[in-house]
Amino acid sequence: VILHAFGLHGMAIAALARIRGVRRPLAVSITGLGFLAASGAVRRLIGTVVVRLLAAVLDGPRTRWLAENSTDLAAMGLDRPDAGSRVTVLTGAGVDPAAFLSAPMPPRPPLRLILVARMVQSKGVDLAVAALARARRSGLDVTLTLVGDRDAANPASYGEQDIARFAATPGVQVLGRRTDIAALLADHHVFILPSRGGEGLPKALLEAAAASRPAIVTDVPGCGDFVVAGKTGFVVPAQSVTVLAEAIAAAAQADLAAMGQAARARVEEAGSVEAVGTQVVDTYRSLAGTP
Repeated sequence: VILHAFGLHGMAIAALARIRGVRRPLAVSITGLGFLAASGAVRRLIGTVVVRLLAAVLDGPRTRWLAENSTDLAAMGLDRPDAGSRVTVLTGAGVDPAAFLSAPMPPRPPLRLILVARMVQSKGVDLAVAALARARRSGLDVTLTLVGDRDAANPASYGEQDIARFAATPGVQVLGRRTDIAALLADHHVFILPSRGGEGLPKALLEAAAASRPAIVTDVPGCGDFVVAGKTGFVVPAQSVTVLAEAIAAAAQADLAAMGQAARARVEEAGSVEAVGTQVVDTYRSLAGTP
């Protein structure tokens, strides 16, 4: 029997089981350390100590680690040379490229941006709206579509007044939760996600790439690892509305179709469900032979 723990909650349960004497082979999926990015300095320090303690309890010859970026591994103290054979960095959870047609770019202007995410502060939705407003004030014909739900259980969720303020911004359309993501991506030119950090590797970013849409992202773990600046999109520093607006202006002049095709090729090579699934199965096989 192989146990598989997902996220911090799963890690905590697995650690408790280890302390109580359970010694099964264990796979651990690190799905992002969002609280380390979104919390204050004291909470980040406490969080770092907690995840390192969990890693210390769980790590060993019968444990394999599946991460979505190398930074999370470093935060947990798993970037040591002796842990290398027990660690695999996946390209997120993977997507099915066949579910996203490589549709031609819609006519422009306007340049149509789309952000698909939970409406929480860590995703930087407010930064995207502010950058759009700045780009439009400079004369750029650009729009932004926001897709995703508020997260009422999350204290860092945007409130109803925030969403109303976004919707009232010229050029912004707020759609809420939608299930027709592939069709929406096909109707836009660029995916944008100015995350403040704490991502594993956002699935929405992989879906946009599968739909042959380049991305504008911030240089935070996961997002900055996946997007190749100048080839599959644009990577900018986190928290900078000015630089984000400049990236939007650069996208308006770029060969977005070529960037989108390069993004799709990147997903097909390493970010498909098949590719990620193979890595997970290989991890299970390596555990099956442990004593």
